[in-house]
Formats: sequence, structure tokens, C-alpha cells
Amino acid sequence: MSSFFNYLGARKNLSVAVLAVGFVAASVLLFMAIVTYLFIQYASLQAAAYLVLALIFDVGIAVLLHQNTSRSFWQTIAFTSAAIAAGAIVVSIGVWRGHWAGTVRELMRELTEN
Repeated sequence: MSSFFNYLGARKNLSVAVLAVGFVAASVLLFMAIVTYLFIQYASLQAAAYLVLALIFDVGIAVLLHQNTSRSFWQTIAFTSAAIAAGAIVVSIGVWRGHWAGTVRELMRELTEN
């Protein structure tokens, strides 16, 4: 597996493409995990599967970025996790479009009532 990351490290254009696809995939998977858990009854196993896949992408991205930075691995994974969470918010805005504020407000009201 390390030879794969070394191969990507030597090819910057390919590395940037893999990082971009990884960030998008992880953000969509995190969004799907949250939506599945909140809106679909009895689908916690499916939500957990989405979350595990998002975490696998997160760790892969962190390993790839860690090779090119002087940060510790834990700082790198915290940075990538925050970027993926922000990406999931952007995905939710894209999916819900004009109804995003109302949907989030309604969701928060339901969560605080229970």
C-alpha cells in the first residue's frame, strides 16, 4: 500500500486528482450517512456502512497529505476531517437548494423536541 502512496507522491497532477475525488466521495458519503441515520427508519446499519467508508477515505486522504506536510498525522487527519465535514454541508446545500434553511430549521426543531 505504501508503494501506491509513493507512486502518487511522485506524480503531483495525479495526486491532486485523487485528493479531489477522495474529498468529494468522502463528503457525499458523510452526507449520506447523516441523512440515512436521521430520515430512514431501521437503516442504522446502512448509515454505519456509509460512515465507515467515509472514514476510510478520510484516513487515505490524511496519509496522502501527511507525506507532503510537516504536520503530525493527527493534525493532518483533524484537518481532513474538518474539510470533509464542511464538504458534507456544501453537499447538503446543493441537494436541498432553496429549502436548505427551512429543512435544517425543521430538523433541529424535531431533534430538540425528542
